Amino acid sequence: MGKKTTGLTNSRLSGALILTLLLSLASLTLPVGTVHAQFGQHEIIEAIGKKDYATLRAELINGESPNIRNEAGVPALILAAKARDTMATRLLLQSKANPDIKDRKGNTAMVFAARGGAGDVVAALMEFNADSDLAGERGETPLIIAIQNGDSVTARLLVEGGADLAVADYTGRTPLAVAQERGIHQIADLIRDKGGTL
Repeated sequence: MGKKTTGLTNSRLSGALILTLLLSLASLTLPVGTVHAQFGQHEIIEAIGKKDYATLRAELINGESPNIRNEAGVPALILAAKARDTMATRLLLQSKANPDIKDRKGNTAMVFAARGGAGDVVAALMEFNADSDLAGERGETPLIIAIQNGDSVTARLLVEGGADLAVADYTGRTPLAVAQERGIHQIADLIRDKGGTL
């Protein structure tokens, strides 16, 4: 009888210790930016959606991470680029946002800016050394995306900014080949002048 009672007591003590340990771990506090970046909505995300630059600037000055993601895992910089929001893009980049941060599908802010014809956003990203040659989920670089969309302004910006003219899309077409197919002769000529080939 005594042995059974002792075993039961030890079992209860072990359970209590485990519960205490779990509660202690749950009570640990991570930096606010880290918690929100992993799990939820945040003032920075809301500020971008509302174009509330005062709040966005204040949050970044207070040390919140510019690389924060929304609940779907989309980085703040990509949200700004998709919205064609040059001001929000610049504020994030000035606060050391990773210019090449990707969403869960491998797309960068530059890819979305090119898709949206947001030349000013592309220019801001290039100013902060974003890699203009990183292809998105469809295997197309920002330059090829711009050419396919007939966006000569963004295409010219990327070519003159040093985009790699030899990087082909998933079908093997180079920027020059796409420009010729699309009949964008000024961009095709510019690419040739810069040394681009079929």
